[in-house]
Amino acid sequence: MVAPHPDDEVLGCGGLIARQRSRGIDVLVVAVTDGDAAFGCADPRLACVRRREQVAACAELGVHPGALLRLGLPDGAVAEHESAVTTAVGELLCDGDLVVAPWTRDHHCDHEAVGRAVARLAVGHGVRRPVQQVGSLVWGPLRSAPPDDGELPLLALRLRPDEQRRRLAALDRHRSQHGDAGRPAVITDDLVRSFRNPTERYVTLAPVAPVAPVAPVAPDTVAR
Repeated sequence: MVAPHPDDEVLGCGGLIARQRSRGIDVLVVAVTDGDAAFGCADPRLACVRRREQVAACAELGVHPGALLRLGLPDGAVAEHESAVTTAVGELLCDGDLVVAPWTRDHHCDHEAVGRAVARLAVGHGVRRPVQQVGSLVWGPLRSAPPDDGELPLLALRLRPDEQRRRLAALDRHRSQHGDAGRPAVITDDLVRSFRNPTERYVTLAPVAPVAPVAPVAPDTVAR
């Protein structure tokens, strides 16, 4: 799962992560930024808090800290580093992997940039068979109608009670985003209400042409 900010791994696909881990399937979370600019200017102290929160949230979902990879890109400026995201994620892929990233129209500049970066993996990322790529919906359902035009069909994952419980527990670990310590709430009441629906929805990520050539990854050097 490619998470633009700490908490997107839960908001985007927490139930799916919980299901995969309960089935014994490895899950790697790629943390693109540390979310240090959630309230305006970059704040190193907030970055430390949010990194700890993400580790705790991932643990609720069954993801060990060793399966959390940080890219350390600037919060709010991922669009300037899309090729770096494409390269970093591409180097991790094995044939047939499932990659989840935000929808490319998810109403946040970093979410959309990460979605585009992952969609570019369909173009020359170097593995022998295509990986599966889907886009998670975080802000999309709240700010626009989900895509239903047939070009990007909705995929629905109905969560079991234990999976819903684990993703709600994981969301609670991101306390800095709930309006604590005098900060405004990023995880708003509307978002929490939508999150209580035990169905996660995804769309397919349509391939896009790369901004710049991405060096192919030789099959014998792909991380496993």
